[in-house]
Amino acid sequence: MPIGRRSPNGKKRIVAFVDYEHWYFSMNNIHNAKPDIATWFEDLSSRGRVVDVIFFGDFTQVGLRDEIGKIRAYSNKIIETRNPNPRYKKDYTDFIMLDNIYQRALSSEGIDTFVIFSGDGHFSSVASFLKNFYHREVGIYAVAGAVSKLLRAACDWCVEMPDSAAKERRHTRTVLETIDKLEKKKIAYVTSGAVVNMAAKDRPEDREEYSAAIEKLVKGGYIRTREVIVKGKPARILYADWEKIEAEESAEG
Repeated sequence: MPIGRRSPNGKKRIVAFVDYEHWYFSMNNIHNAKPDIATWFEDLSSRGRVVDVIFFGDFTQVGLRDEIGKIRAYSNKIIETRNPNPRYKKDYTDFIMLDNIYQRALSSEGIDTFVIFSGDGHFSSVASFLKNFYHREVGIYAVAGAVSKLLRAACDWCVEMPDSAAKERRHTRTVLETIDKLEKKKIAYVTSGAVVNMAAKDRPEDREEYSAAIEKLVKGGYIRTREVIVKGKPARILYADWEKIEAEESAEG
């Protein structure tokens, strides 16, 4: 089911705490890939209204320091966790994250859901604490193959990354939002090529995924097409069926 231009976020207010060291190094070591922050944030936003996102890590490490610019596209709250005492290195990021989570719990009147991005079992105690004593929903994101069974059991829900379904939803949303923008600009012909070019402006590596999303939307009847000649060349015009998209979204709540 596609996510259309008027799909509202849920009403739950979310705060997220991200162990970026876990995410970055686990993705690299297990999946030979880097974190896909856009897909993660898309999934997080679909679960409610994101009030705050805090990223933690020793960003002096090779590789991590280059990720700061990507993170700032989603949050300016980046907490450096480098231990000034080289004799004690283990779990320093976890310690600082736990301290921040407990402090936030003390002033959590405006928060419905606490989200922790880590697979470390050290966070199972705080997850249980938030659920059982503060009666808050607790969600976990972790890298597939690097999540503690204890932590998984302590939370309300757990999403393992990379999440192909979440990535597909992001591409679908981007395609529909791009069609909407082009329609509002009164573009005479909203072609497949124009949609892919605009959608991939910031993420050119996703061009094939955007094309695949268009084809899936066409196959599902969410987009109608018409073949025309534009400037002497054949082109396929796209027409989103907004009524169908929004009716199904309303039915799904």
